[in-house]
Amino acid sequence: DKIYYRGQKLPNIAWEGSYILGKQGIGRMEFSPISLQNDKKKTLVSFEASVDLDRESIFVDVPKQSFQLEDIREYSNMDFLKGKWTLAGKVSGNYKNPDYEFQMDGSQLSIKQAPLDYLTLDFHGNTEKLILDSMKTAYLQNKAEVKGYYGIQDESYDISVKAPEIDWKLLQSFVSQYGIEKIEGNSNLDFHIKSDKSQGRLSLHNVSLELPKQYISMKNFTGNIELHGDEMIVHQISGKINEGNTKLTGRMQVPKLNEIKKDVSFLKKLNYYFNIDVEELKYQIPKVLSLDFSSHLRLESNKLRGNIELLRGKVIDIPNAYQSYWQILRRFFERKSSQVVLDSQSLGEDFEVQGAEIKLEDLLDVDLSLWIQEGIKVDIPELNVAIEDVKGTIIGGVSVIGKEGKYALLGNLEVEKGSLMINTNIFTLDKAMLSFNENKAYLPNLNPSLLLDSSVDVNGEKVRFSIQGKVDDLRFSIASNQGNTSGSLNSLITGQIQENENNASYTALLRNIIGGQLTQTVIRPFAKIIRKIFHFEKFRITSNLYNQINKKDDSSGDLQLGAKIEVEDNLYKDKLYWNFTGTLYDTGVQNTQINSQSKDNRIMDQYDLSFKYPYSDTKTFEIGVGKLPSKFYSSQEHVKEKKLNYHIGVKIEKKMDDFFDIFR
Repeated sequence: DKIYYRGQKLPNIAWEGSYILGKQGIGRMEFSPISLQNDKKKTLVSFEASVDLDRESIFVDVPKQSFQLEDIREYSNMDFLKGKWTLAGKVSGNYKNPDYEFQMDGSQLSIKQAPLDYLTLDFHGNTEKLILDSMKTAYLQNKAEVKGYYGIQDESYDISVKAPEIDWKLLQSFVSQYGIEKIEGNSNLDFHIKSDKSQGRLSLHNVSLELPKQYISMKNFTGNIELHGDEMIVHQISGKINEGNTKLTGRMQVPKLNEIKKDVSFLKKLNYYFNIDVEELKYQIPKVLSLDFSSHLRLESNKLRGNIELLRGKVIDIPNAYQSYWQILRRFFERKSSQVVLDSQSLGEDFEVQGAEIKLEDLLDVDLSLWIQEGIKVDIPELNVAIEDVKGTIIGGVSVIGKEGKYALLGNLEVEKGSLMINTNIFTLDKAMLSFNENKAYLPNLNPSLLLDSSVDVNGEKVRFSIQGKVDDLRFSIASNQGNTSGSLNSLITGQIQENENNASYTALLRNIIGGQLTQTVIRPFAKIIRKIFHFEKFRITSNLYNQINKKDDSSGDLQLGAKIEVEDNLYKDKLYWNFTGTLYDTGVQNTQINSQSKDNRIMDQYDLSFKYPYSDTKTFEIGVGKLPSKFYSSQEHVKEKKLNYHIGVKIEKKMDDFFDIFR
């Protein structure tokens, strides 16, 4: 008992035997029976055997018998196979090169819960050759037969595989664990594989499948794969991936079995090319993003070349649990390559794959370009607890270049017409660019350059906020009529910057952010409920925290608290919008020239209703009516008599690189 071979546990062996002395003084050994048993001493297989030492012959007789495959699970790697297995056979001849023949068949078999109609296996041979007389199986009326020959000494082979009609639904039980669903279609397979020359054909007819977790749908793939000599030719296989027309063509040198060595290095030596063309593929992650793209890729002799053109797209959310595709792919390849090594080690040192550090990424020399054609629109209502209403259009392009697992990202990405709200402060992005310009910085460890110029309105005053530098060493600057401030972005985030007379703009911005935090924690949950109920495109209630300046001395005075409301919605096909803004409540509404102010006047002291018509990307026409705030009036009587204010306007935007662009 407790027998192991190359790390694999073997059944216990029990036998009864005798020895008969022969004429030449050597004799004959007889064993009747020999039993293979599990740890509970249950007999799995029994047979009789004899060895004639005088004649150097052996004879083994395995009578027809059956056992359950579950009983031998701990002694084999066939844990995916269940059912009843029947076998019979014999071994005879010179014990240095005996002949053997076996017949096997299964009943009530299942592979990974998929029931087989039948499975039969007949083979014979000796130490020089193995002849597979027939292996037949069927599943859901899909029949397949394999016959062949393998020369153990000279590594020659001649194998025939035929499956006249394969319904791809039979694969569903095997691929469900990989997230593949709704697999269907059919194919015909007829291959004759020989050590000197092979031929065959695989035809695909309307093959479809879905990967719902990856939001990928493949429909109606049809085409042919042919085998001629040592070359596999992929005639046009076409279908649709996410409504995008997809075509695959190419050819590949098929290595002979004796060319496949102990490691995977033979892959580097293969001669092949494949062209993959995709037109108008629509990839969509619900409530996150949608991208339309076309591509032309060529994989040739371990080199991946081509271009990917992002036609259009929209991003509406970036989940906090986001994980980059690069990390997922890298972990997948490392896990798979490690598994190849572990599986090979279980076969023994003769088949062990050396070099666990080998990964698929090491094999490819990559030169890919990605270009954004119409721009990727960003419209994220809520990015995180502090940032919302992120808008803009991403343009530009990047290239991925490298080999041996070291891939650099080169190019620029720019945001046009960008804006975002940080704790109720709307930052307008005048310029935002991310530049990848280091060809020795490799994925995923990149350190691009960031240039960001923005402006924000703080209590009626425009404050300029800029960030620039390498991502790991960014610097900021804040400028307004009250002064300028600059320094390390890390200091700004951690609050280590010291307030002085030169950074009053920083103080004003910080004060507004504090007021915005009050909005986030107290007011925002109610605003979100109202927005969802009425389906407004934009609905905000924001706080307004600021200093009430006492002009009679130099003191700062007291902090005042206010609240504002803003509503915006689309009236007609993204062509006509209505907008309402108003002051819900304002404790700092009084003007210094007004001695008293009723509490009623603090509610809706200011409001405006307007209609906007953006008749081009850079021009907007607007009309509206509203009530001016009390601070514009010199006395309480004027406040009581104030009337509605009507306004009309045209907004024209133009991007200028220099002063003379104004007149061009």
